[in-house]
Amino acid sequence: MDFETQLKYEQEKKSEALAALLSLVVPGIGSMYEGHIGKGFMFLIGAIIGYVALVIPGIIIHLFSIVSAYNDTKTYNTLVGLKYVEKK
Repeated sequence: MDFETQLKYEQEKKSEALAALLSLVVPGIGSMYEGHIGKGFMFLIGAIIGYVALVIPGIIIHLFSIVSAYNDTKTYNTLVGLKYVEKK
């Protein structure tokens, strides 16, 4: 991968740590950052309902949103990398 292609990849990829941190602060925001707006809203609404109804379901949904945001962003970065590798 040449320098220009590497630079484009670095600009397009997203931070897995930032996605997880955003979801830690507000459930679902990490998924929204990664580009899954609907999924992020579902996590947000699910966590709110879970916290209001019973605390444990809210915590479970909140933790799942953090893990999902991290994994989805990692997958996104892999796909972006493959896009630039295939351009050779």
